[in-house]
Amino acid sequence: MSTEEHYKVVIIGSGVSGLKAGHILKHEHNIDDFKIFEARDRIGGRLKVSEPGYHKHGYDMGASWHHDILINPMFFEESQRENGPYRPYVIEDDSFAVIDYESDKRLDLDKNLDIMPVFQELISYLSSVNKIGQEASYKQAIFNYINRMKPFLTEAQKINILSLSRYTELWNGDSWSLISGMEPVGGHFGRNALVDQFGLYVNRFVDDGLRDKIDLSTEVSDINVIKSSNNDGKKYAEIITSDGRKVTADYVICSIPLSLLKKSSENAKQQGSISFNPPLRNSFTDALAHMSFGSLGKFFFEFDSIKWDLNQSRTIILDHKFPDVINKLNQINSKEMLSKDDLDSLEKLSAEPSSDKVTCDQYPFFVLNVAKSLKVPTILFLTSEPLTSVLEQKSQEQLYEFFKPALERVLKSFNCKKTLSFSPEVNEKVPESEIHLKNIVHTSWSTDPYALGAYTSVRAGDSFDPFLEESLKGHEDIVRFVGEAFIEEGNGCVWGAEETSIREVKKIIEIDCLSKLKTASI
Repeated sequence: MSTEEHYKVVIIGSGVSGLKAGHILKHEHNIDDFKIFEARDRIGGRLKVSEPGYHKHGYDMGASWHHDILINPMFFEESQRENGPYRPYVIEDDSFAVIDYESDKRLDLDKNLDIMPVFQELISYLSSVNKIGQEASYKQAIFNYINRMKPFLTEAQKINILSLSRYTELWNGDSWSLISGMEPVGGHFGRNALVDQFGLYVNRFVDDGLRDKIDLSTEVSDINVIKSSNNDGKKYAEIITSDGRKVTADYVICSIPLSLLKKSSENAKQQGSISFNPPLRNSFTDALAHMSFGSLGKFFFEFDSIKWDLNQSRTIILDHKFPDVINKLNQINSKEMLSKDDLDSLEKLSAEPSSDKVTCDQYPFFVLNVAKSLKVPTILFLTSEPLTSVLEQKSQEQLYEFFKPALERVLKSFNCKKTLSFSPEVNEKVPESEIHLKNIVHTSWSTDPYALGAYTSVRAGDSFDPFLEESLKGHEDIVRFVGEAFIEEGNGCVWGAEETSIREVKKIIEIDCLSKLKTASI
């Protein structure tokens, strides 16, 4: 095999998993013969810090937290670095405030309501009652829970648990009508550490010697796996870029997100998708068809100065109530699982509004008091699909009008009683009796052709285990897949993405050693 440009390994994508793979090859296995192709004009993938905002602070458009710090090896490595962590972090350990949209009350502190034990019971129900089935949505599972436990719930608990349960949408970045009813929250191990500008974490890999290994603005369009002409059973990969460049490699590490891999398996003419030859095997494409991804949105609201209390770091704002749904449930005389007809009627009563009629009281929000954690006058709202796709295309003025009622409620809950207005003029003096929103920084993942969303979301009808089993086989052995989607523990997390790189580089080394042994024996 002769070529002008050949590498031991080609890595597709310079997100955290691709960069981690390059780092391991170079520093743990002394393999310097590799190249990283990145379609974007920057490194980091879905780890990204925004341009400096009104207060000259960059915000994380992608990952923000070290999750599961009890078992997160990446966090332990970071926290125990000799020169300190690469990026500063804050461990958030106060409880969530739960604000009712209609009354502005703290429901979590309402002793008469006592809603938090009910929420924990709901989570236990979802984790243990396998009769729900993987075809049921999270929303349908909640209906079944309320129906089963309605003799033991007050009317207020029934109504509020239906709203509070939607908080899970903000973990998945996906609608409760779509998320699977089986363990939608997932297992979490320990607290979470909020990182200041987590998107800059990827710079550590560049600083550690990968700068010359990365070709930016180089989109891969084809991966052809070719058998060697020496009849020795070996294979190699031909990688073709969208501008016609051809290179070959012994192995390929592919870190494109699940969304683009699905498009690739469907042979969709989507920017960023890859044509595989031979095609991905049928068992893999079938498994990919039963995997989904959500779109978690982030909206950072920058104010003139901190004019609110800093004693609460996280808040959940509940959407409007569904009393008609509860009335319907109360009329159903069944102690078993709800019938399809019952579920269909409940679905209609709680249907998503059309995109042109969306108002902020129709969705739940996770709110982070960034001022408490990072000492900048900013409040962050997280959103889920389908709302994210609608909001990411709105102007700042439209976003202000949409979020204004929710912003006023949050500020009030933070003991800020000042008059809110939107005045993006940089030099305007703000009266002490007022608080001014100066700027809104937000994500655009749903419209980014190299993302098409945020991260993995298991929807009703999806099946993760077959997908993971198939992805671990790789493609034709020599093409390996890495990223947050390709792991069970740590799925959707930065540390999970890094763990896939550790696993797949190890697999390449094993395959390569076995290949050399076979060649030597021949």
